[in-house]
Amino acid sequence: MTTIDTGHSTRGVVLRLFRGPEDFGPISAVAGAARSAEGHLELNTPEMTRVHYESMPNTVLTRDVALAFVAGRPAGYVRTDWREELAGERVHQMILFVDPAVGEAAATAGRLLAWAEEHCRAVALVTPTGRPRLLSLQPFGAGPVLAARLESAGYRAVRHGFTMRRRSLEGVADLPLPDGVELRPARLEQLRAIFAADREAFRDHWAASAEDESEESYRQFRDDPTNDLSLWRIAWQGDEIVGQVRGFVNAPENEASGRRLGWCECISVRRPWRGRGVARALIASTLREFRARGLTESALTVDAQNPTGAVHLYELLGFEVAAHSTEWRRPLVLAPEIRS
Repeated sequence: MTTIDTGHSTRGVVLRLFRGPEDFGPISAVAGAARSAEGHLELNTPEMTRVHYESMPNTVLTRDVALAFVAGRPAGYVRTDWREELAGERVHQMILFVDPAVGEAAATAGRLLAWAEEHCRAVALVTPTGRPRLLSLQPFGAGPVLAARLESAGYRAVRHGFTMRRRSLEGVADLPLPDGVELRPARLEQLRAIFAADREAFRDHWAASAEDESEESYRQFRDDPTNDLSLWRIAWQGDEIVGQVRGFVNAPENEASGRRLGWCECISVRRPWRGRGVARALIASTLREFRARGLTESALTVDAQNPTGAVHLYELLGFEVAAHSTEWRRPLVLAPEIRS
């Protein structure tokens, strides 16, 4: 598999592979700086990062994650994995973060991308499949220079995401659920059912994959340190889950930013109940609970091309676009490329 020559550098950028839990601190700091530079509000703690990364399917952290340093400071990192998408492709993912404040952002992004592409090819060679293969890149903090490089290398922007923000929790109406649908307090013994209902609801969304319903994904969901069942809004009809909003408060994030913000996330409605106001009622209930707990604003993330028209719904509920992200894709060529 791919190794890194830690003695080699490009414009002062030195790469090394992930070593162990001590790297979750630098990774979280770089990701937070990269997102903040682009207007995103998320700030994951090292513990949140650990829970997510240690439960990723098809990933070995000490093989599939590389960190970049400039003058000894953490400057960026990239993580890779692969997924079998329900649409038919095997997608080799690269999630890349660069802290633009460290310096040499363009060189850092370029070095990380080159390593990740080579590494994905190496992984592809030892994981046979009859499916078409794609490279997918989601960059944060790398700026327009990387975008120009991606276009010249044959990548195309295929999907966009938004972070949306509601700057006030005043004036949220108490919206009703459809007849026969009711809210019930979430309980620990319902976690499997809640997870399954959410994953079913997202099967027709962009990049849905078998890995989304894996045991590793369930562990991420179960062990997420931000879980607060008292904030979850789970709608039921009889013994079936209709829809859900799993709100949470990231206390370290709020302390660092000075905000009093609650996240209105994991919004899903199963197909038979869509178009009946379930999501709208659950979101409104979540926002009202945030206000009752002394919070002053809310945010969420969404696929900009969501097939259920979610962006429009969120706008009607007072959310505005605060930042956007882009996913780039191109076919994965197994033969190493010749670089000039």
